[in-house]
Amino acid sequence: MSAPLLDLGLRIERLTVDPDAISAPMTRLVRPLMAALGFAPKVEITRVRDLLMALKAAAGPGNKAVPDRLGKCLELAMGELEANVTSVERATIVGRRPLVAHAAWLRRLYEVVVRAERAVSQPSDAIALETASALDAVRLLPPLAVRGLD
Repeated sequence: MSAPLLDLGLRIERLTVDPDAISAPMTRLVRPLMAALGFAPKVEITRVRDLLMALKAAAGPGNKAVPDRLGKCLELAMGELEANVTSVERATIVGRRPLVAHAAWLRRLYEVVVRAERAVSQPSDAIALETASALDAVRLLPPLAVRGLD
């Protein structure tokens, strides 16, 4: 597993295991303002969804020119996952409580990206590609957020 992906996994784990250890000094500084403005995490699934669709296409019969497209999709999905982790870290600091549903969702996205990285790094391993492409797209849906009716 790549070092950036390993780091993302540790950050996701830290969201629930040790939220006080999240490194975000600027967010802590402006926390009162962000809380007053009702900051909520902004998350995306576009790139991870594209990655999953590319994996499913690659696992299809007769698809040979896959590694380049999968590599680019993987790179974009990792960037999107990192942005999502950062947003949830900020919301955790602002709200002063772990966002367990978001952390679980991030972990599901992380698993998609980890499996995709294995498939990309081992293009001759058909099982790695099958395992990565077998995931259901429903796993990508972010958690619902309920806000008070003011």
